[in-house]
Amino acid sequence: MDVDSQRDGGWWLPKSRLNADDIDLEISLGWLSAKVTNFAYFIMGKVTGGSFRYAKRVLVSKEDGVEIHYKDAQSGLEEIVYFQSNHISAVHRWYSKSKTSEGNESTSTNYAIVANSVIHKIPGSKKQIRQLCEILELDLQTKSPIHNYDFPERTLFE
Repeated sequence: MDVDSQRDGGWWLPKSRLNADDIDLEISLGWLSAKVTNFAYFIMGKVTGGSFRYAKRVLVSKEDGVEIHYKDAQSGLEEIVYFQSNHISAVHRWYSKSKTSEGNESTSTNYAIVANSVIHKIPGSKKQIRQLCEILELDLQTKSPIHNYDFPERTLFE
């Protein structure tokens, strides 16, 4: 394996199950967002001693289903989670507030899909999430999914 393929993940990159010609929507972190997110999750993993993964890309095909491409910040390994379109029961957008170290309040927008009773946070913009809802023929929910569902995993997300 050469240096370039080792640096970009090389043989660790999984293959997509979706036909590239049938993809109706691609949602992905931009180059800078991906670098910042990877760095932040890497530092969180070092501080807590854990490993964190984040969704870096979502591929949507009305006919073939939905794929979420995750990346583990510590190991660099990528994982693809596949769902049939009818397994996705909801799309959510919600706002969360946090305080900065100076005491100022900061608001962030979060997006997630619920598939097979599991919440998957995804990247995206308002326009992309609207398109996702149109393709999947779902209404956008405007509350956090952890408050709308009584999942046993609920405490893992709060």
